[in-house]
Amino acid sequence: YDFTDVFKYVKEHVESADLAIANFETVVYGGEKVVSGYPMFNSPVETIAALKNTGFDILNTNNNHALDQGKQGLINTIDNIESYGMKKIGTYKSREEDHILIEEVNGIKIAFLSYCYGYNGLEGFLTEEERSYMVSEIDEERIKNEILEAKSRGVDLISVIIHWGNEYQRSPSEYQLELGRKMVEWGANIVFGSHPHVIQKSEIIEHEGKNNFIIYSMGNFISNQRKATMGNKYTEDGIMVKIHVEKDLNNGDTNIIDIEYLPTWVRKYEKNNKVKFEIIPIKDFLNNDELLSDLDSIERSRIKESYETTMEVMSEYSLYLQ
Repeated sequence: YDFTDVFKYVKEHVESADLAIANFETVVYGGEKVVSGYPMFNSPVETIAALKNTGFDILNTNNNHALDQGKQGLINTIDNIESYGMKKIGTYKSREEDHILIEEVNGIKIAFLSYCYGYNGLEGFLTEEERSYMVSEIDEERIKNEILEAKSRGVDLISVIIHWGNEYQRSPSEYQLELGRKMVEWGANIVFGSHPHVIQKSEIIEHEGKNNFIIYSMGNFISNQRKATMGNKYTEDGIMVKIHVEKDLNNGDTNIIDIEYLPTWVRKYEKNNKVKFEIIPIKDFLNNDELLSDLDSIERSRIKESYETTMEVMSEYSLYLQ
């Protein structure tokens, strides 16, 4: 297996970040275990190799497919990610592991926390005790306490990665909106949402004089969910979010100073009798006739439509930036 071409057009954007993180919604058991797709995922280790090659630093492993291959699958996924020199957040091999991942970049300390609504009814693969520490389920008291714990460690920013909401719904649920605001009030500064498989809105929530950012769902970065397979064109859309933060060394304040949206579209095509996938950073293609010429007329029309519908959802914050 070789998945590097899937990411060839977005690699420069990922590599340009001081810290790049993605939701890894599969399991990598490794060894002789058969590779499998929906509903019980097991991906080849080469998927991790491709993500490392693309420039990702951290993978969130805490989503509803985390237990698709049982307890050992969860453990092996962690081991395989770490074998490539990457870090993970959200699933853990032992009770002693810290659920708060703190990364220091350019003198700025960022804490990462991860939560998920559930595990497709596969929680029985773990004992009750293992479930309390090997995965991180959404529990408001737990989230609040861990955000407060992160704050007590003197971090500059707190980022929450959360798997929530309703699949294929283009608007966040009332629960997402309520919990998002609560997390900001508890001390979260950046919230990255996933699970709906379509893009949901982003917003800025001002709290105690600071602007905090939530994107409720970032859609699909790479998947086979698309109009042809499930009748939903919006599942082909994703968005990369590049957040610029700055620390005032005089008073220690750290703030979000800019946010860039990089809408993407999953291209699926055939070449040499093989099915191929590519993640298309849409703006790059729209601004480059040579790249655009690689797409057929239907694809060119589709990426323009995708870009427009994605940015309409993001418009609330775009206005703020202006």
